[in-house]
Amino acid sequence: MKPIVQRNRKTKRSNVRSDNSPYLFSGDNAVGEPMFVCGACGGNINGNQVATRYYYLCSSYKNKGIAGCNQGQYIQQDKLESKVLMAIRKRFSKNRIQNLVREFNATLDDALHDQDCAETHILNSIEVLEKSIANIVKAIEQGSATVPALVKRLEQLQEERHALEIERAEIKKDRPLIPRISEETITGKVRLLQNIFQNPKQLTKNAA
Repeated sequence: MKPIVQRNRKTKRSNVRSDNSPYLFSGDNAVGEPMFVCGACGGNINGNQVATRYYYLCSSYKNKGIAGCNQGQYIQQDKLESKVLMAIRKRFSKNRIQNLVREFNATLDDALHDQDCAETHILNSIEVLEKSIANIVKAIEQGSATVPALVKRLEQLQEERHALEIERAEIKKDRPLIPRISEETITGKVRLLQNIFQNPKQLTKNAA
């Protein structure tokens, strides 16, 4: 049997979650994808109220009945959201957070180190070129017999230096601006999510 809901992998944007919606997972997420889709038909899973009960329901079934989805998948709001919170807690245990912080910061440090090495290599190459350029300029000023050849070589070196300066600028532009993370940062985010699950109105306050 197919699951009632599954994580969405579509890129098509549908609807944005209303700020005052009581459903945390109804509408689109931050990148414009539905939070969940029906495991039977692929339709969006949206919030739906029946009397005083709140559910997540397949939108295809809600709009078209069995013609849209012959499974009519639904799940109670509190059950789905409690399962998600439980999964988040399990995912972000103390050991997992420690490993995540260590691996993330190590990867970031490696990326920064590689870029620092690349920039240093370029700076050293530029320094060598500048010395060569200075020697050629000096030879030209002294009236060397091979001035035409020296001028041509000078132009080549200047072009090489210019190319290296462009490459260095690209490296600096691509340098990661993401700061290192800490265990406190992640546990704070998890705690915030837990508070939002308990009081969805807090989501609007934090977005403001």
